[in-house]
Amino acid sequence: MLTSDKPYSFLTTLKGNAIRLEYTPPSGGKYKWIVPYTEEMGLSVNQTYIQPIQKFFGIIQETASAVTSNLSSLGGAVITSAIAMQDLFGKKLFQRGYYASAWTGSQPASINITLNFFRGISGEWNALEEVFNPIGELMKVTVPIDKVLGFDIMTSPGPTPASVFVTYGSDIVKGALTELRNVGSADNKSTLPASEIDKNIEKTKTFNGTWDLQYGYFNGKIFTKYIQFNKLIIDTSSCTFSSQVEKQEKMAMTHVLPYIYTQDKYYPISGKITLSMKTQEILVSGDFVQEWG
Repeated sequence: MLTSDKPYSFLTTLKGNAIRLEYTPPSGGKYKWIVPYTEEMGLSVNQTYIQPIQKFFGIIQETASAVTSNLSSLGGAVITSAIAMQDLFGKKLFQRGYYASAWTGSQPASINITLNFFRGISGEWNALEEVFNPIGELMKVTVPIDKVLGFDIMTSPGPTPASVFVTYGSDIVKGALTELRNVGSADNKSTLPASEIDKNIEKTKTFNGTWDLQYGYFNGKIFTKYIQFNKLIIDTSSCTFSSQVEKQEKMAMTHVLPYIYTQDKYYPISGKITLSMKTQEILVSGDFVQEWG
């Protein structure tokens, strides 16, 4: 049975290469998984470019076309001729470089992982505890939360706009709060005590609803990382289960005789979950020097 909103932890007992995955819900706490991982590690980074020459002549043509309608027939003819010359100049004389690209920025990195779960992965030989529950707990925290204080309200499983602004705009926020503290100390007119302002500055460091991913080696007790990515978000999640199942007998209660009886339950003996993740921050060259993450 899946937990409701309590932190969850799953650790394999198998030695070897593994992935450590941690999730911090918006409400706090920690979900942790350490799962064997023998697949190749995939990382994709996209750069964004524009075609400045094409864009430049496009702007000229759009502007000239708009101006033409407000000119005399003679003026219109001159502009029309200029546009024709621009087309000739751009597409004929410099056709090879017309679509030359210029860098404008970088996109967050994408990481795809597939985690496999199977009966015996943690030494329990229990399909419910080693396959169904760990995959279910992973899927559960990748989708919206459907209950908030008893109300039917969906809330984000990831960062909210406010938390993103506070975290990545923390320099602005901290600067404003610090200035308020300094002004208040100088003229004793601060609306907030210095201690309260310090607490608000500290809150800007809080950023929940994200994932930490580590590749490393697990010796059965200690996990040693060699690559780490922090503050990831999950774009998509999907899972599959084996058609082979394990039969388990569960005790159940009833209000009529006999009060206790056994109920058969069936759980898949293996399954896997695929996660498509993205970094919150773009990667730069320094991230690939010496140690990643």
